[in-house]
Amino acid sequence: MSEIAMDAVIEKLIEALEQMAFLSVGPAEQAAAPASPLYLSLDFSGPWWGRLGLLTDQGVGAIMASNMLATGPDAPEALLYARDALRELLNIVCGALLHDHASCATQTFAVGIPRLKSITAEQWNHILADGNFIPLDADGLALAIRLKELV
Repeated sequence: MSEIAMDAVIEKLIEALEQMAFLSVGPAEQAAAPASPLYLSLDFSGPWWGRLGLLTDQGVGAIMASNMLATGPDAPEALLYARDALRELLNIVCGALLHDHASCATQTFAVGIPRLKSITAEQWNHILADGNFIPLDADGLALAIRLKELV
């Protein structure tokens, strides 16, 4: 990225997961397809246009939701709100990135609505094969993130 470095993207994701889900996140050689793979994306425009993409497991969302609801990750409520928690995670990461990289208070960005799609293990592997996603490990749960400049 010319404006936002991938290490800044990873840093914001790590901070959000540590604070929202109490997960320790670190680098991974590869990210094997999890049991319930999901692809999330969020577009933004302004001084830079781009798309933040996240590959993850629904289990990460269940952990996040369970922490907010004071339940276990297998509780029906946590499973019910897992996808919403992941959408909010992407919103938080994107907002923090754009806030930190706006050069002045008058720069504004338009941020879209996070999109979430269930994918297969084959799709997960195909998406990772392009080499643009950075694989990470969150306490044994696989995820990967990418920031793509659109303009």
